[in-house]
Amino acid sequence: MSIYNPRPAEKSEAAMLSSLAMRSKAIWGYSKESMKQFEGELTISASDLDENLVMIAEEEDVIVGFYTLAIHQSVGELVSLFLEPNEIGQGKGRKLFATALSQAKALGIVSLTMIADPNASGFYEHMGADIIGGTNSASLPDRILPLFTINTDVNILE
Repeated sequence: MSIYNPRPAEKSEAAMLSSLAMRSKAIWGYSKESMKQFEGELTISASDLDENLVMIAEEEDVIVGFYTLAIHQSVGELVSLFLEPNEIGQGKGRKLFATALSQAKALGIVSLTMIADPNASGFYEHMGADIIGGTNSASLPDRILPLFTINTDVNILE
């Protein structure tokens, strides 16, 4: 499979995806204490797989990343998008994001919102997302996370 054609995650992969999310988040240099606080929000559970669309990107049968879409009628939320740290900076995040947008559009979603790590704000801005405000972090008190939106009609691979 390729990063352009992700496959649905299986329940048996939940722990592995949680670990991937933690490795990916750690690239921003967070302290061990902060990473411990992030663990709850970065854990992929069996119920997450039942309630949301969790898609895995593979290259040569190796998992390189995943994303999670939550669908609320005609509006969707990109709950997560993570790549293995050694895959970052190669254009794969852009491809994975474009795939998530395309899939959301195919499901009838008009726009996606996303709550970003402040360190990932530049990525989402570069993808064409608009910052529409902020929201309180579920993990770290007094931390505001940027809230973005993007129309699913956007073709970011052009």
